[in-house]
Amino acid sequence: MNGRRVLLAWAGAAAIALVAAGSSAQGGAAGATQAAEADALAKAPPTIRIRVSTSKAGPFKKFVQASMGQGARRTIHWRVTNTGGQDSSVRLDDDGTFYDDFKVRWFRGDLDISDDVKGFEGFSFTSKPGKARLFSMRVRRTPISGAGACMRGRVVTEPAMNTDRAVLGINAGPAVCT
Repeated sequence: MNGRRVLLAWAGAAAIALVAAGSSAQGGAAGATQAAEADALAKAPPTIRIRVSTSKAGPFKKFVQASMGQGARRTIHWRVTNTGGQDSSVRLDDDGTFYDDFKVRWFRGDLDISDDVKGFEGFSFTSKPGKARLFSMRVRRTPISGAGACMRGRVVTEPAMNTDRAVLGINAGPAVCT
């Protein structure tokens, strides 16, 4: 390859393109190097991130704590972002959350996706690189609900199986929701 080698090293879920170019006398090496780097990054494995917030405008974090009194209702927002270099098949689920006596419904816009998110298969969708998708969860604390609950959102890319989680603690802190 005219003295140029492209080495892909996988570090966690990110691809790092290392390019060693030959001498500048080879002419056009800079353009070929840039094209090789762009190609390597475009083929990077999909990386997905989920964050939670009590406000649609954010800030979105890995853990958010919310207070809810008996009978209270609240809408929680989840943002899923593809940080990889290509389209990705993604599955959103509740990571096996036990809702206790809380009434919980998941939405993508106005579409109720609760049965999918709470189910074994999860809610599947395609995520574009650099684009965020918003989901909402409507929570109602019933009069017989326990003092608190930990609710989780999890995203998994397919087939690479990269995973990320975010947690909502209702009347519960991070020490309880680990």
